[in-house]
Amino acid sequence: METPAHIPEVSVIVPVYNDKDSLPSVIEGIRKAMSGVFDTEIIVVDDGSTDGLSQDSIPGAVRFHRHSENMGYGAAIKTGLRHALGSCVVIMDADGTYPAEAIPALVRALDDCDMSVGARTGATVHIPLVRQPAKWVLNRLANFLAGRRIPDLNSGLRAFRKS
Repeated sequence: METPAHIPEVSVIVPVYNDKDSLPSVIEGIRKAMSGVFDTEIIVVDDGSTDGLSQDSIPGAVRFHRHSENMGYGAAIKTGLRHALGSCVVIMDADGTYPAEAIPALVRALDDCDMSVGARTGATVHIPLVRQPAKWVLNRLANFLAGRRIPDLNSGLRAFRKS
């Protein structure tokens, strides 16, 4: 494999499944947050969406990869990681529930840790009632095992060094 002429500092991987409507604003938010802060590439991995998502429906330049069928969130992340050029990787969900403005702080936090994780907290976070009991049990177990409080166990906003 040839070495690319330009290697960005940060690769932002956005796994997508039927998020055509929210994706453009998520991409714009990433661009705005990272502009002039870190040299960034955006990698969109479409995990077999059925909502008509295509590279043409995404504003501006992104690296786009598509699974021919839905293979799952983890597979979409792995595809993005295989194509990421940056030494730092950010994973951000495409549903618009995480603020892109948080990305630079998560990347800077890597000076002191191996991974930094965003957390949805506060009154605006809404978990469907049917999922609340299971999430409560899982969170209690994870907090116990970690020996500390984990505010958003299933966070869709993470930064880590690719190495």
